[in-house]
Amino acid sequence: MSETSTTNPQSAESRSNVEEMAKYGIVCEPVDVFYIGGYRYSNLCDAIAQSKRMAATE
Repeated sequence: MSETSTTNPQSAESRSNVEEMAKYGIVCEPVDVFYIGGYRYSNLCDAIAQSKRMAATE
């Protein structure tokens, strides 16, 4: 079975966007996101702290 790849026209990887980014000196950097209890955190320490708070109430 072959997988179909769909390209999001708003993604940084689309060819036209890569060209526009290069033209204007825009840089895209991946960001880690941590999910716990229906919330998302950009800081792992905050996610761990929330996880510990949740475990303490169980």
